[in-house]
Amino acid sequence: MYARGARDWSVQSPRPKVVSDGVRSEFEEHRLMSASIPSPPNASNTATNSAASESAFVVVSPVGSSERIHSIDVLRGFALLGILVMNIQSFAMPMAAYMNPTAYGDLTGVNYWVWKLSQLFADMKFMSIFSMLFGAGIILMTTRTEATGRSSSGVHYRRTFFLFLFGMAHAYLLWIGDILVLYAFCGFWLFSFRKMRGRYQFSMGVVLLPIVTAIMLAGGWWFGNVEHEIARLTSGEHEATTLVQPNEAGGDAGSEPSTSIATKVDVADPIGRFGIPLSEYREQWDRQNAEWRPDEGEIREEIAAKTGSYLDEITHRAPLAAGFEVMMIAFFGWRAASMMLIGMAFYKWGIFSVKKSKAFYSVMAAGGMGIGLPLIWWGVARNEATGWNLVDGMFFNSQFNYYGSVFVAIGWIGLVMLVCKAGVLKWLTMRLAAVGQMSLTNYLLHTIVMTMIFCGRSGWGLGWFGEVERWQQVMLMCGMWVFQLIFSPIWLRYFRFGPFEWLWRSLTYFRFQQMIRGWDVPARTMQPAA
Repeated sequence: MYARGARDWSVQSPRPKVVSDGVRSEFEEHRLMSASIPSPPNASNTATNSAASESAFVVVSPVGSSERIHSIDVLRGFALLGILVMNIQSFAMPMAAYMNPTAYGDLTGVNYWVWKLSQLFADMKFMSIFSMLFGAGIILMTTRTEATGRSSSGVHYRRTFFLFLFGMAHAYLLWIGDILVLYAFCGFWLFSFRKMRGRYQFSMGVVLLPIVTAIMLAGGWWFGNVEHEIARLTSGEHEATTLVQPNEAGGDAGSEPSTSIATKVDVADPIGRFGIPLSEYREQWDRQNAEWRPDEGEIREEIAAKTGSYLDEITHRAPLAAGFEVMMIAFFGWRAASMMLIGMAFYKWGIFSVKKSKAFYSVMAAGGMGIGLPLIWWGVARNEATGWNLVDGMFFNSQFNYYGSVFVAIGWIGLVMLVCKAGVLKWLTMRLAAVGQMSLTNYLLHTIVMTMIFCGRSGWGLGWFGEVERWQQVMLMCGMWVFQLIFSPIWLRYFRFGPFEWLWRSLTYFRFQQMIRGWDVPARTMQPAA
């Protein structure tokens, strides 16, 4: 169990202290490691040495493998792999195809069912789970730090700031679909709500969720008017508007002109509702429709940028990444914050740490799927009935998946927790836990590998962007899953962290973390206990 006087950091860690329900007590989950790494346990002196070391020094350091909550790692790994179901479509195809499957590529036969099943079981579901776990992670980290009597704010804000930098580099250098910047933004202000009672966190999360719906419905109302006004003004069902120009004598508009200069508006650009001319209505519609259903020229331009040189791709991506990050924060930041608050509540209620009964998780799984899947199915049916119209598809029918995805996410959580509670499929849950422990590395690895496959990268990328059908994307996705399920446990057998986790934690704690297992030299950067 211990080697060379050092803590065992293997994936199969020693069984921690348990309470009556078989789950670690809250203090044991978050207790900070003492300043020196313990020597092999000795019944006569362990308590004395621990008390002496904790009274002398306190080191704010990352969680050791023996302090982790297995079920949370399993769920995080499960969600991380699930995110690739949707992200691979963004890696492989023009952006519009992510929202509107009719915008690009074949949508018949097996390709149709690949898309439909991903829409039912994956779209926004795994992102919701990941957001909930991010909220739970804020409490895990801060509670562990505060258990030592120290403030957790410094560690939290440093951790969040460096996550933001990772996200910016990810978005601008590799892939537009980054989610880390949004998580960092939410993490900055959600820190203040960490000590709120679970029921209040849950209620606040529920209240925040419809804000995005209000924004989308307002957008749908506006673009519905835009569509109507374009049709009306181009059909001739409008009256020409009289404009009175300033007279030559310098009188104000509307005063009696010295000569008759009252004219009719050019019928080619008539004025519609709200005093907006037809040309501006068309400009707004074309700009929005380009995101929903781009024309062939726009698609060719995107494919050329993705399969060209790395400089071409950077030039194409930079303005899009900036706009995407602003849009995500301004609009979908409300949903991410909602899920994080709900995740905080779920953690406090013991849902993520398998403290509930099997019956509870069974109801959670069946209820979530039973409510969410019909809602999503109905939204898909409405989109197909309306021919994937811009206004209906983007703004109105999307709300069925917006809410249905929350229920399906809850159903997935119930199912994974049920598996962990029952202790079955250990060969799989152990591997998922390893993937979850390396979630940042594995998330970025998705981008690195998939962009090498689909983008040009100045000759060393394969440049398959726009050429791989949906069923073929599934094959690549499964290959990535198998690799990460095999690679992650092997990596953690020799190393304590994934490479990006190591970098993130070293930056957060202002010292290099011990990376290789067995090299357990005590950290030298210590601070006196408060």
